[in-house]
Amino acid sequence: MLINNKKQDLMSETIHFALKLTKEQEYKINYIKTFFSPFTNRIFIVGGFLRDQIIGIECDDIDIEIYDLNEEVFTKLMDKIGAKPLSKEFFVYNFDGIDISLPRRELKTGEGYHGFKMKLENNPEVAILRRDFTCNSLMYSLNEEKLYDYCNGLVDIENKILRVVDETKFAEDNFRLVRAVRLMASLGFAPDCKAKEILQSMKLCDITKTKIENELKKLFR
Repeated sequence: MLINNKKQDLMSETIHFALKLTKEQEYKINYIKTFFSPFTNRIFIVGGFLRDQIIGIECDDIDIEIYDLNEEVFTKLMDKIGAKPLSKEFFVYNFDGIDISLPRRELKTGEGYHGFKMKLENNPEVAILRRDFTCNSLMYSLNEEKLYDYCNGLVDIENKILRVVDETKFAEDNFRLVRAVRLMASLGFAPDCKAKEILQSMKLCDITKTKIENELKKLFR
């Protein structure tokens, strides 16, 4: 729940925030926080889990980003706790149902979903630009217990608006059209004028049936 729900005017403003976790979620998150604490204090929950926390929807899809580590150290640490690599190219592992990744930038190098080159990005204000919508751009610091809202996502969640974080980056990934449809159907969000314009220009031809199926299944969870 929000302790201070003041709307943001400055990108650098942080907001005190209390997560509502199940005992199992709390145990897993505390384990990850303790494990990484000797290496970094910049450990963030990111993405849709925070959006759903604010809305009041139960969610178990937790994503954590770890800052201040290089790929080699991160890989060794993931191997140490037995995390499974989901995509080494994307710096993403899964540990006990929680996705753990390094922050990154995505550079478009070719066609389709896999036509990207990943580059580590240790500045959260830059790394956040790869997010699709502002409602999914929130970051929660496990050490500070504060919510970072660089893109005014809280205001858009309150108003149920789908607003694009970065227009150029968004248009490079056609799969975001499918995600937008899911958010509109499941949460009742509506795209603003610019997001609607971009979405109408996107095509599904380079998205695999499996990706579409997996995204649509989330509607029935």
